[in-house]
Amino acid sequence: MNSVERAVAARLPAPDVLVARVGYRVRGWNGDRADAAQDALRALDALTELAGPVPTVLLGHSMGGRAALRAAGHPQVRGVVALAPWWPPGEPVVQTAGRHVVALHGERDHVTSPAETADCVRRARNEGATRAGMALIADGDHGMLRRHGLWHDMTAALVAHLLDPGVAPDPLPEGSYGVGRCRCSEGCCPARVRRAEPAAKGHPVTTTPRTRPEPTTPSDPYSGTASGTASATALPLDSSAANCAPLSSARFDSHSQTRNTTLPEREP
Repeated sequence: MNSVERAVAARLPAPDVLVARVGYRVRGWNGDRADAAQDALRALDALTELAGPVPTVLLGHSMGGRAALRAAGHPQVRGVVALAPWWPPGEPVVQTAGRHVVALHGERDHVTSPAETADCVRRARNEGATRAGMALIADGDHGMLRRHGLWHDMTAALVAHLLDPGVAPDPLPEGSYGVGRCRCSEGCCPARVRRAEPAAKGHPVTTTPRTRPEPTTPSDPYSGTASGTASATALPLDSSAANCAPLSSARFDSHSQTRNTTLPEREP
């Protein structure tokens, strides 16, 4: 997540935005204890004491994406950006009401499930999320190594947009939020958006819908990250771990200052 944090810090919409990392006290999600989510909530409480009420965006990868989603109901939180999140079936989403939730998933992720992510996003919409959407990274993997430049660009642009929509435009097309044309005319089919190589003059770049294979489902993983400001905040959460009705999503093909806040370590 270090390179992702640097990309986010370089694209912040204002100079007074703080980027802080949440450190986990123990390894793993640990069943009903949901330790990573509890650590994220503790960090948000500490941020409130430090800076008062400031708009905060939580950024998490894999298990960190699950921790960010669980912590979305905290009063500080404006939105969640989840990267290849571990959102298993039945993950609660009622806490996303009034929040902006976006997930990016690698098309070739075999560790966590894009289909389960799509289901979670769809349920968040139904629970009253301000906006809930998803985009696929073409040929992207779980570790965000393949197409890393695109992962970084999209993540940084999304965090900036959630922190200040008036300054930073949303990089995702409306189709990512289940709006617009799909093959069944109900806005539920995965859309494939390709940012092609520069075309020869007179040759258009096209957007083509297509189906994609379902990924394999993994076992329990471990890890997370979060984000925030003095006028706004971004908290990154690290990760490790997670089939559903289709959801409209976009498929992308193309290619500051940081302050660390670490919670005390404890042996598992």
